[in-house]
Amino acid sequence: MRAEWVDFKAIKAAVSLKMVLDHYGVSGLKQTEDDLRGPCPIHKGAPSSKDLSVNLTKNAFKCFSGNCRAAGNVLDFVAAKERCSVRDAALKLQEWFKVGDSEKDSGKDLFITPSAIESLNELVAELEVHNSEIANHSSLIEMKTNAIKKLVASLEKGD
Repeated sequence: MRAEWVDFKAIKAAVSLKMVLDHYGVSGLKQTEDDLRGPCPIHKGAPSSKDLSVNLTKNAFKCFSGNCRAAGNVLDFVAAKERCSVRDAALKLQEWFKVGDSEKDSGKDLFITPSAIESLNELVAELEVHNSEIANHSSLIEMKTNAIKKLVASLEKGD
């Protein structure tokens, strides 16, 4: 039996912890800046606990519960949650999120989370604001340019 090649680096680059938390339906985590805090879904912490810390920028997590102490990257999270090897976790992530599939590369069957859609909508809104500011600046520049042209013309005439 031939073992399937797994590109751990590509999987870690393609799949965020936020995507995995959404896949598992994890709720109850509170966001502060780049961190999520709340009950650990690995050891099923109490809803009021804040044992789990997820750093979204570093794509890393740590459980501070004495029973759990799980920590690491997206592969480690799935391995701990599924009680499997890191390799098996990588295979699961590869399947769930179509990492490396030609279908994903061609834009078919994309897994898009609600938070990704929300982020894209926020980006569109920000771009619309910038476009409006650019249009205002462009109009202002045009008015100033015309005023300077009139001033230069009147100076040339000797007015």
